[in-house]
Amino acid sequence: MCRLFGYKGISPTKLSFFLVDATNALAKQSILDSRNISNSQGWGIGFYQNHKAFIQKRASSASFDFNFKFLTEFIETDTMVAHIRDATVGEISDHNAHPFLYYNWIFAHNGHVSNFDLIRPLILQKIGPELAFEILGSTDSEYMFFLFISILRKEVSDITSSDIETAIVRDALSKTIQQINSLCADVGTTEPNKINLIVTNGNVMVASRYGHSLYYAAKKKMITHDVKLFNESTNLSIRFNNPNNSLTKGKNESVVIASET
Repeated sequence: MCRLFGYKGISPTKLSFFLVDATNALAKQSILDSRNISNSQGWGIGFYQNHKAFIQKRASSASFDFNFKFLTEFIETDTMVAHIRDATVGEISDHNAHPFLYYNWIFAHNGHVSNFDLIRPLILQKIGPELAFEILGSTDSEYMFFLFISILRKEVSDITSSDIETAIVRDALSKTIQQINSLCADVGTTEPNKINLIVTNGNVMVASRYGHSLYYAAKKKMITHDVKLFNESTNLSIRFNNPNNSLTKGKNESVVIASET
């Protein structure tokens, strides 16, 4: 069911430590993670430079793909979402690797939606033909992304604005999970969904845990402080220019989010 990583910092940072060099780096989890599962069916890195979003992804193992290590050695960014894939819904392909991109929004998912084929047409009805045309792959994750985008577009006049309030993004992500669960209930699905999500526009990052493990840690000079497990069905919102952000106020330079420590 994939592994997930998010980083939001005050200043651009090289993240090869987390993705390649650390004891439990993402590349090593692509071979075997703490569940003794391989996540070798795709990798992706989404990041920002000069306020512009970029993604690179492949339908290959992060550990054995030179491009993954090459990127981690040269990318310096203050915002990153990285992902390695254990395919559950959708064939193994570059399009189905995470993360996904729409304008300046980057999105990744850890988990799966039960009986997704039954609710796929219902999601398409909700997002409409304009956004449906943007879907390139066949994963439950990408469909959820554009459901999130459709919800967010109803709340803001300009989805590309960097000034969208954190609370609006957080509520849109919560509504995405709620609508997916509601649609599954409508078609009689009883198996619980696993929906861990990270979404960012480079300015604000919001992550949500539902049915799966997800951890976060505030960091200063790349030293871990108080690794914590998300509470079920709650969100973590990060925006460093928000003076009311207690996670980062005064003492922390970055926040890291990961599906395992």
